[in-house]
Amino acid sequence: MKFAFETVPYGRRIVDTPSVMREIAAHGYHGVEFAQHPKLLGGINDVDHLYSLAAEFGLTILGFVGGTLSERMEFCREKRPEYLIVDSWTDDCENAIGRGYKLALHPHLFGPVARMSEAEAPLKTHPDLWICPDTGHLTIAGDNPARVVEKYGPRVVAVHLKDWEPKYGRYSHRYARGFVELGQGIVALEEVIAAVKAVENPYRDPVWIVAEVDSSRISPEDSMRECAEWLRNNGLLKPPPGRESPRSEPTVSDSVLNPAMELAFARRLHGAALTGPERFYHEVVLAFRQAMPCAMAEFRVFTPSLDTLELVAWDRGAGINWEPETSLNCKSNAQNLSSRAIHAETLQRFDLTEPAIIAARSDPQKVVQASLKYMISLPVECSWSSKNMRFLLNLFFAEVPPEISKDGISANDAQLYRMAEMISKAADQMLDEQCMAAAGKILPSTWNGKTLNQYLEFLRNQIQFMLNCDGVAIFTVNPQRDRLELAATTSTQWNQRIPAHQQYYQKDADNDTTQAWRERRLQLLNYLAIDREKDRPRSWESVSDSERHQCLIFPISRTPVSKGSGRTVGVVRCTNKKKGHTPLLSTMFTDEDAAVLDAMLMAALPQIDLLMHQKTHFGALARLTHEFQTPIVAIRGAVQLMQRGFAAQQITPRDFFVKADYLEDIWQWSELMGRLVTNADLFRGTYQGLPLHPKPTRLMSDVVAPAVMQVSILLRQFDLPINRITFGDFSSIPPLMIDPNQFQQVIFNLLSNAIKFASPKERFHVNIDGGRVSRQFVIWCFDTGPGIRADVEELIFEEGFRDPQSANKVAGDGLGLAVIKAVIEKHGGTIRLANRVNPTTFEISLPERLACKPTPRG
Repeated sequence: MKFAFETVPYGRRIVDTPSVMREIAAHGYHGVEFAQHPKLLGGINDVDHLYSLAAEFGLTILGFVGGTLSERMEFCREKRPEYLIVDSWTDDCENAIGRGYKLALHPHLFGPVARMSEAEAPLKTHPDLWICPDTGHLTIAGDNPARVVEKYGPRVVAVHLKDWEPKYGRYSHRYARGFVELGQGIVALEEVIAAVKAVENPYRDPVWIVAEVDSSRISPEDSMRECAEWLRNNGLLKPPPGRESPRSEPTVSDSVLNPAMELAFARRLHGAALTGPERFYHEVVLAFRQAMPCAMAEFRVFTPSLDTLELVAWDRGAGINWEPETSLNCKSNAQNLSSRAIHAETLQRFDLTEPAIIAARSDPQKVVQASLKYMISLPVECSWSSKNMRFLLNLFFAEVPPEISKDGISANDAQLYRMAEMISKAADQMLDEQCMAAAGKILPSTWNGKTLNQYLEFLRNQIQFMLNCDGVAIFTVNPQRDRLELAATTSTQWNQRIPAHQQYYQKDADNDTTQAWRERRLQLLNYLAIDREKDRPRSWESVSDSERHQCLIFPISRTPVSKGSGRTVGVVRCTNKKKGHTPLLSTMFTDEDAAVLDAMLMAALPQIDLLMHQKTHFGALARLTHEFQTPIVAIRGAVQLMQRGFAAQQITPRDFFVKADYLEDIWQWSELMGRLVTNADLFRGTYQGLPLHPKPTRLMSDVVAPAVMQVSILLRQFDLPINRITFGDFSSIPPLMIDPNQFQQVIFNLLSNAIKFASPKERFHVNIDGGRVSRQFVIWCFDTGPGIRADVEELIFEEGFRDPQSANKVAGDGLGLAVIKAVIEKHGGTIRLANRVNPTTFEISLPERLACKPTPRG
C-alpha cells in the first residue's frame, strides 16, 4: 500500500500549492491527490511546474478531481497521473482511455453513481474502468466498504479512506459536516485496511490509500497531521527518515476584498440568515448587486438529485426586459451556460455577444432584447465540502465589467470567490436555524398525543407546515418488514385498480416509494403522470394544483450509530411545494427542503421507535389477555355448576371438602386472575385511559377483607400465618365512590409484596390502617420486611423496575407497584413511600371528593 493525502480541506482554492506539497511530504505521505480545479492551484505555472515540485518533494501525483474530465486532460497535456476520477461513464471517458489515461469510478452519495449497485453496469460494460471506493460515502449510503474492496479488489486502484459520524444526518448540505479525521467516526477503517492487504499481491501495482477529510473543524494542516498520526499509530505510515511531523502555521488567506465592503456584505448576509430561506436568497441577490453593480442577478439552488438549477431569487435594473427560466437542466450533456459552471466547479465568464454563446443558450432572443453583453457564473460550494456545489449566482452586465481577465485569477475573481465563501457560510447558518426550528417542533414535549398513529398525524402536520407543501403521507414498515402501510396522510388516493385489501407497498415492488425504503435514500421527482389511468402511480396525494405533481420521498431511517447500517422504519412522501410570495420562484423541492425534513425525522425517530415498540408489545399483550379470558370464564362457569349441584343436594362445600370451601377459593382466585388480565390491559391501554367502574365502596368489607382472602393461599405457600395480617379502624372513612375491584388489586399487590419479601419469616407482620388527615382519606400499609434501599427509592413505582439485589430471589415482573400507582392516580389520589424500613410504610391519599361523589369514567 502507498499513502496519499487529498487536498479537499483547503477549500476551493489553494493559495500556496508548493507549501502544501511540502507539508504533505513532511508528514510521510507518498502522494497527493488534488481536489481543486487545476486552475485554482496557486503558485503553479503549469503541469510541468507541478510535476517538478512533486519530484522535488518525493511525491507522486495521483490525479485531479476538480473540473470536468476534458479540462483535467487539457491541463495534464502529455502527463499521465496515476488515475483520474470520474463519477459516471460519459463520451469523454472513452476518449480519455483511448489517450492512455487510467480512469477510476468514484461512487459519491449525491453523484450519478451513489451506491455499488449502480456501479455494477458501467464496471461490467467497460472492463478498462477502475474503481476508487470512498469509505465515507459508501457507509452513509448503506454499503460495507470492506466488502466492496473484497469483491472488486483486482479493479481497486485507490481507496479514499474517510471517517464520518452521523451527528448532522445523511442528506443535503449537512451530511458533509459529519466527516471527521481518521479514527474519530463510525466507519470501520481497520476492516477496510485489512481488505486492501488481502487483495494486494506482488503482480499488480499497490493500492493507494488516500487519507481524506471532506470537512474539518481544525486547520487543513492540523487535519492532515491527525490523519497521518492515526495511520502511524496503526503501523501503516512511516515519516521520512530524519524528519518529524511538522506543526505548521495555517496558510494565510489571499483575500483582496475591501474590508469595509466585506464587513457590510457579511453583515447583510448574517442578518438575512436569521429570517428564513426566501428572504435570505433575495438578500444575496441584492447584496451582490450593491457590491458589484450589474444589470441583473439571479440566484439558483443546485439540486443534484434532479440535475437541475432551481431559481429562488432574482433582481434586475430598470429597463431590463428579462424574466429568467425557473428551472435549468444541469445534466452533463446540457447546453445551457449555467451548467458549465456547475460541472467545472469554477467561475465562468461568457461574452453574450459571441454567436457560439448565443447559440448555446436556450433563449437567445432574450439576450439580444435585454441588451445584455456579459455574464459571470459563480458556483457556491458547500462550506464543508468544496466538491459539493450548492448554489449558482449569475451576474449579467450591459457592458464588459472592469478587471475581467480570460486567463488566470484576477483580483476581481478572487473577490468573487471570497464572497461565495461568505454566502456558503451564511447559508449554513440559515439552514441550521431552519433545521433546529423544524426539529424542535416535533420533540416529545411539543405534542399531547398518546399513540403511534396520533404521533404520526402530529408529525405529518408539522412536516406540511415546515416544508409548505400541499400533501404529506407517512408510510410505516409493518412488523413482518415486507410492506409499507399508510399510517398518516393529508389526502392519499389509491389507484382504482388497487383493491382495498391491497392498498400497501410491497418491498419488492418497482416504484419510487419502495425504492426510497429499500435503498434508504431520498427521491426527488418532477411531474408524475396522474392524468391518464394507465400512467397513474399506485397512490398519490390530492393537491390543489393538479397541473403539477412534484414529490420529495424520504426514508425514515435510523442513522448508523455504530459500525454498520441503519434500519428504515417508514417513508415520508411530500407532494407539491406551495408557491411563495414571489410567483416566479421555483416550487420544486430542493436539497434544502430535504435537509429540513431529515432534521425533523432524526428528532422524531426516538419517539417513533418507542411508540412502535409499545404498539408491538401491547398488541402481543392484547392477544395474550384475550386468550386468557376464555379459560377464566370456563373455570367460573364450572364452579357455578358445582355450587348449584351442592345446593340441589343440600350439601355445603365446606362440609364436603372437610372444613374448607375450595369452590369459594377457586372463585376468588379466578376473580383475581380476571383482575390481573385487566391490569395487563391497563398497561396495553396506558395511552387510552384506564376504565373505572366506581360504586359506593366500604374499604374494610369491600376491599381489604376480600384482598386478604385472596392472599390466603399465598400465605400457605410461604408458610406464613394469616393472623399476622392485622387491621386498624376504618370507621372515620365513609363509603367512597371508587372501583372496588381495582382497589382490591391495590391491597392485594401490597400484601403480596410483603409476603414474598418477608425475611425473616418469624418477624412477618402487616398492618393496614386508615383514617382522615386534613382534607384527605389516607390508607397506610406497614410491614416488617427487609425494607427498601435508599438508592432505588425513586425507582420503585416505575413499570418493569426490580431491585437487582432481590430480582434473582423473588419471581415477578416489576408491575405491582406501577399498577398501584396507575389505579390510585386515576382516582385522583397519590401514593408515596412514607418510610423505607422498620416498618416499611406505603401511604395512599385519596381526595375528599370521593366520598359519595362518583368519579368520571376514564
